Amino acid sequence: MFSVYSILSIILGVIAIGLPIISLVKINSNYHQVLIFNFLSMAAGAISIYLQIMYTSSLVKIKDWSSIEDTAGGLVIITSILLALVLVLNAVVIGKYLVRYKAFLNSQKQNADTQGSN
Repeated sequence: MFSVYSILSIILGVIAIGLPIISLVKINSNYHQVLIFNFLSMAAGAISIYLQIMYTSSLVKIKDWSSIEDTAGGLVIITSILLALVLVLNAVVIGKYLVRYKAFLNSQKQNADTQGSN
């Protein structure tokens, strides 16, 4: 049962990092898809970290102190890296699409201005 927590946590961590990368690579993705990918990425990251907390809790319940001592340092480092990567990647994606959205709004405003003056 304990290995299920770790395996699911790894899978969700990869998904949490992969979704913003997919959003960055896809050039013509629409804003709704980007919003959904960002939400899913953050949710996958949060659930991944939660599963690690559940894993540690299960070790406490069975009083496996040596396993906790062995894995605590690595767990802190890996979850910190996961959290930082997910937050930074999602911030970059949001920033990229906000710039594109502002450019789109400016072009719409210019089109409306040119049509209004005709």
